[in-house]
Amino acid sequence: KYVWNYLANDTIGNSAFASSNRTLVIDTLNPTASFGTNPIEARNSSNSSITFELKCSDNLGTVDYLAVYTNTTGSWHANQTNSSPANDSYWNITVNSISNGYYVWASWCNDTAGNQDFTETNRTLTIDITSPTITLNNPTDITNSSSATVTFSGTCTDNLGTVDYCILY
Repeated sequence: KYVWNYLANDTIGNSAFASSNRTLVIDTLNPTASFGTNPIEARNSSNSSITFELKCSDNLGTVDYLAVYTNTTGSWHANQTNSSPANDSYWNITVNSISNGYYVWASWCNDTAGNQDFTETNRTLTIDITSPTITLNNPTDITNSSSATVTFSGTCTDNLGTVDYCILY
């Protein structure tokens, strides 16, 4: 940070400074965008709303903009933005109505000098708000059998992955 002014002196010996000083800030360092503890990496959730903790830290304290980015449309775009974040302080933002799917999230920020930064690592998130589907295969409903041995079978599927287990009751 530099404070500057001009001094003028004429041939008679009169001198004066400008009526006020000016300040020049030279900032060549990028701020640092980071996640807090929420959400954790590789989070699986059955809730379509997730709260993010994001922070932007700048050596001169001149944070200008902070955003959470995702690739839900196939390319990166800002999902939520903050145009007045506090330097080195967490911003908690809840993203609502996230559809079923696998997502990658990042944070981006810039300072007033135009320096910018994306988070060093991304966070992955799986949203699965749909219950598994169960199909009862055998025996068919209202089956009469003369055998003491009956084989039960069913099929369990999930829209986003592997079913952990199915239990016959």
